[in-house]
Amino acid sequence: MWIDIVSKIWNYRNNKVFRNGKVDDIELFCPAQLKCWSWLKHKRSNTYFSYSSWCLCPGECLKSVG
Repeated sequence: MWIDIVSKIWNYRNNKVFRNGKVDDIELFCPAQLKCWSWLKHKRSNTYFSYSSWCLCPGECLKSVG
C-alpha cells in the first residue's frame, strides 16, 4: 500500500515540476485513498467496510481488519 501512495506522490510531483501542473491536494489524495481501499478489499477477505466508511474513518476501518 505504501508503494502505491509514494508512487502517486512521485507522479504528482513530476507533473508539477516538469509540466507546470497545478497543486491540488484533493487530486493527489483521492486516487491514493481509492487505491488503498481497493487493495485492502482484494487482499484481505475480512474487510467488510464500504468505501464511504473508509473515507470517513480509515483508522477505524483498519482496526476492524486487524
